[in-house]
Amino acid sequence: DEDTALALGGRLQAAIRRPLEVAGAEYRLTGSIGIALGRGDADSMLAAADAAVYEAKAAGRGRVELRR
Repeated sequence: DEDTALALGGRLQAAIRRPLEVAGAEYRLTGSIGIALGRGDADSMLAAADAAVYEAKAAGRGRVELRR
């Protein structure tokens, strides 16, 4: 369901935001996540997830957006 999908997106965001140390330097990453829910073939679900990730990027960094 939507709540579960958004919760998973939030957990992924938290993992992405953890500081990453490489060769003594600390890096912080962000990511935009698009989630598609519903029924359909692989192409339509991928298109919905792609649209959702573009909505997330347009809304700002580190966002999770869902499409049905």
